[in-house]
Amino acid sequence: MIYHINQIKVGLDYTDQVVAKKVLQLAKIQAKDLKYFKIIRRSLDARHQPVYILTVEIKTNVKIAKSPDIQQYKPPAKVGVSVKILNYRGPEPIVVGAGPAGLMAALVLAENGVSPVIIERGEPALERARQITSYLKTGSLNTESNILFGEGGAGLFSDGKLTARSKDRITTQYFFQKLVEFGAPDTILIDAEPHLGSDLLLKIIPRIRDKIIQLGGTFHFNTKMKSLEISQGALSKVHSDSDVFETTNCILAIGHSARDVYRYLSSTGIALAPKPFAIGVRVELPQSKVNEAQYGSFANNNKLGAASFRLTHKEEGDYRACYSFCMCPGGEVMPCASSPGMMTTNGMSWSARDGKKANAAFLVPVNERDYSNYKDEKYPALEGLFFQEAIEQKIFKAGGSSYLVPAARLSDYLNNKASDSLPDDSSCRRMQITNINGILPNFVETTLKYAIPKMISKLNYPDFREVVVYCGETRSSSPVRIVRTQDSYESISIKGLYPCGEGAGHAGGIVSSALDGIKTAEALLKNISGIKKEPVD
Repeated sequence: MIYHINQIKVGLDYTDQVVAKKVLQLAKIQAKDLKYFKIIRRSLDARHQPVYILTVEIKTNVKIAKSPDIQQYKPPAKVGVSVKILNYRGPEPIVVGAGPAGLMAALVLAENGVSPVIIERGEPALERARQITSYLKTGSLNTESNILFGEGGAGLFSDGKLTARSKDRITTQYFFQKLVEFGAPDTILIDAEPHLGSDLLLKIIPRIRDKIIQLGGTFHFNTKMKSLEISQGALSKVHSDSDVFETTNCILAIGHSARDVYRYLSSTGIALAPKPFAIGVRVELPQSKVNEAQYGSFANNNKLGAASFRLTHKEEGDYRACYSFCMCPGGEVMPCASSPGMMTTNGMSWSARDGKKANAAFLVPVNERDYSNYKDEKYPALEGLFFQEAIEQKIFKAGGSSYLVPAARLSDYLNNKASDSLPDDSSCRRMQITNINGILPNFVETTLKYAIPKMISKLNYPDFREVVVYCGETRSSSPVRIVRTQDSYESISIKGLYPCGEGAGHAGGIVSSALDGIKTAEALLKNISGIKKEPVD
């Protein structure tokens, strides 16, 4: 019999022997009756003296009395995808985009007998990294391969957080096991808040690509999808800027910044829908202060690593809700652009998270009423996109029209003035000190200026001169959803077209995008093989 034992408290220096001793005590069994044990979950409790809280799986032939913290466990029948296509003779499916959704979709197809063709508008990961290094020095933007476009997607240059909110634990476990297979540390399988960092992702992504190629897949970089050819309501060809691919199946994993693709899809009548999203600013403060707020007297304990935070402020009167997002411990603020004359930001961390600064987006929800004035008859459902673009143009101009991020101390932002300087160790490598008031819509700015001081104060850190505000953060998620069916994952407009991931409006972040890619590929495989797919939860 297999049991899960929860709420096992151990010190930061715990050993297997310590865990085994606690397991025997809690389960009330003898060592000879313990067939095996393994840690399956680990979280840090730093409220008092820091300890790890473990969930441990054990196997024993002795029946254990159930309790709130001890439950018998029945393993799932499978982990991963089980639709194997043998001797596939159909046209190769096309995967548009090599971000988390596209890569995992392609891997699943390749591992199950269907060799995909992946077209990616940007460069392979390592070449893309070299281009970004040049961009950060010179401000010379490559509109097709940058911090937002290219192999690995926008998440390649982020904190690499593996936040898993999906209830589909089987698919999540499959994804995490694949990451470990390609070089991620096996601690991501047990940590409550695992992360990778851009340096590890830069090693993992090429290994996934190599595996797909080994299994028969083909990659075309610097190749942008231009149009789709439809015959009697079904996909027949995918046109790129350099080739034509005959196919009956295409997974569209374009990422949330592929605005040219949104315009194309909208103009051709493919069903899209506007969706809520959020915009705001990125806020930076000393990592040491975050550590002190979260760890107290243990802040200098190297085994704890850089502390993170998750802050919220509820809607209050005329002020909307506000929340922190994509917090990057020991990270840096990234000046992001994918189109001429537009700017936004993101946060990035290396795996060590050992930078002097912490940063996070502070966002305010935006709904369809907020951008109703941006409707365009030629491009229905894209009003949220036009709303984003108008703000990003203002950000670009405020930064001197040189791909610099407008920045100010929080104290000056609150007092509607430009800063005379920023802290010497501010992390953003391309910034412009200026008055950032008036860049964001009034309802966003008034909420931020009301909520951020209250939220930051929860960290016991009232020195607002040491807090830097970078304006602004506009692409936390897609403002558009490409409508698809619930059962087959296909577009409701075109048979054989599978919108997928964050760019399709069906995911947000590395993990949910990867999971959507896996599930979309599984749906495609089932459609090919004729197996009926059960409805999605």
